[in-house]
Amino acid sequence: MSKRCYYEVLEVERTVDDGVLKSAFRKKAMEHHPDRNQGDPHAEARFKEVNEAYSVLSDPQKRAAYDRYGHAGMNGQSAGPGGFGGFSGGAQGFSNVEDIFSEMFGDIFGQQRRPNGPQRGADVRFDYEISLEQAYKGADIEINVPTTMTCEVCNGSGAKPGTRPQTCQTCGGAGRVRASNGFFAVERTCPSCNGQGQTIKDACSACHGHGQVRQNKTLNVHIPAGVDDGARILLKGEGQAGAKGGPKGDLYIFLAVAEHDIFERDGLDLHCTIPVPMETAVLGGTMEVPCLMGGENCDGQCKLEVNIPDGGQTGHEVKLKGRGMPGLNSRQKGDLPNLVKADAVIDFSTPEASLALLEACANEGLSRPRPLVHVIGSTGFSDEQVARIPHYAERVVIIRSGNYSLGINLLAGLLKQVTARLAAEDWDVEITEGHHRRKVDAPSGTALLLGEAAAFGRGVRLNDVKVTARDGITGPRGVGDIGFSVIRAGGIVGEHSAIVASEDEIITLSHSARDRTLFARGAIEAALWGRKQKAGLYDMQDVLGF
Repeated sequence: MSKRCYYEVLEVERTVDDGVLKSAFRKKAMEHHPDRNQGDPHAEARFKEVNEAYSVLSDPQKRAAYDRYGHAGMNGQSAGPGGFGGFSGGAQGFSNVEDIFSEMFGDIFGQQRRPNGPQRGADVRFDYEISLEQAYKGADIEINVPTTMTCEVCNGSGAKPGTRPQTCQTCGGAGRVRASNGFFAVERTCPSCNGQGQTIKDACSACHGHGQVRQNKTLNVHIPAGVDDGARILLKGEGQAGAKGGPKGDLYIFLAVAEHDIFERDGLDLHCTIPVPMETAVLGGTMEVPCLMGGENCDGQCKLEVNIPDGGQTGHEVKLKGRGMPGLNSRQKGDLPNLVKADAVIDFSTPEASLALLEACANEGLSRPRPLVHVIGSTGFSDEQVARIPHYAERVVIIRSGNYSLGINLLAGLLKQVTARLAAEDWDVEITEGHHRRKVDAPSGTALLLGEAAAFGRGVRLNDVKVTARDGITGPRGVGDIGFSVIRAGGIVGEHSAIVASEDEIITLSHSARDRTLFARGAIEAALWGRKQKAGLYDMQDVLGF
């Protein structure tokens, strides 16, 4: 929330003099005092706001900076507790409710609240932004800090050279005056010297009687390797000058680490998202990835080799141990996880997982100039799940097939043409398949792909004519049925045949797979084809142009 104008807070004009300013402050302080506004949760905040406004406007230097630069002119100055980069110790600020009433009404029973001896200078906050490379390696920087310094002309006395402050005649140098009224004795700040115990007849022309001047101080600062966003560096005695010979305050440098174009930091780990070619994502391989700082003389342009496992999908993480950020003041190092990001997803897991990935691709596609490509299988999907797929096809290029082998899809295309030309009442169709003993689905997605091709050629739905559980191979069957037979044995990669038989002749279309990567290579071919398409639902027949 932006701060309100200090003049608006106290309801005074910008030309207000000290007397009217003080009167307005007292009025507002009484109006917003928490004890007079019990039950109002915002009273304390308004009370502090009034105190902060007066602490700035009652100080000539701060008021001049505020009039010129507004709230930005307060950076590095103390504007009361928690204000404008300063910590405790502002000369005009009030630290609590008692200070307010001490200023307005004096201290009861003669308690002395404001010492007139040396006073410590205010602490200063300085914000500085560094790069991720500087945070990784450490750096030596030079900063210019606006702060107050003891006036060299008057040596901090505030008096014109050749003169010196005089003891206040009103309070005798105590800075306080006491008034008795019967049983009570009330002590308050001396109105003649404002509690300083001294008065200055001829003020120093350089500091105008304050004893301090505002200057920029140049400092050399070492940033250790491994610092994180929000880290704080303390420089003792580099804050604002103390009053009356008091010690200087401290300087707190708060570091902010700038966002990096490539890396994102998480504790000691560095995360990097890399685009991976389709072939590498599916078949695996090695890639070079950027490295923040590879060694002692690294300029940040070096590369690291990463092994991408086969089947890597978008979101897969590959971790490089010990290549992350160094620990602050320790030998510990984080890791460098690389997030694989491809423009296509090939997924043959479960229908549930495929649909979840489809939804993620559809959502990511909203922020991409071109839609993502999603290649999936067709086995195991329920009717309800199949009905959901077209919805995602509005934002994703979806290619769905039971088999991505070029040979199988050519066989399916031929089977469509054969069954389209032969009468169902005269010709029976049997799909046979052989697989290794570990395969569990029957019929497989490939067998169903061939069955759908045969049904398509006949102009019917496969579910209406599919027969998968007959009594024996030569058992009874209906006219126009499409039967499925399965063999599970040994280490057969995949053998499929479509048998079309009449009373007089048999047509056999067969395919044997000898290499398990046929399927993956076909899926890659489909994904590469999909990169050139608009969002929609396709199959391998579209890819091959059938």
